[in-house]
Amino acid sequence: MSPEHSADETGDRDSSDSDDNAPPVPKRVLKVRPLSWRSDRFNKILTSLDRKWLRRTSEKARSMIKDRVVGEAVQCDAPDDVLDWMVKQE
Repeated sequence: MSPEHSADETGDRDSSDSDDNAPPVPKRVLKVRPLSWRSDRFNKILTSLDRKWLRRTSEKARSMIKDRVVGEAVQCDAPDDVLDWMVKQE
């Protein structure tokens, strides 16, 4: 799993909010930091699996998913038990 960090961003007010003087509702986002050792092929497979999961998920569940922002990569070594094609060749 990628390390994730939660952060607040000021977003637009909820459209159902009838009070014009209400402060903006902070929007919660996750800052995702990819792992530096993952190969492009492995990243594409994970992205494909994420898309398939989203298609099969209910609308209610999708509405609760936080927006994600990609940050800088985490510099670390690959675990010993992963296959060679999963590791980026430098």
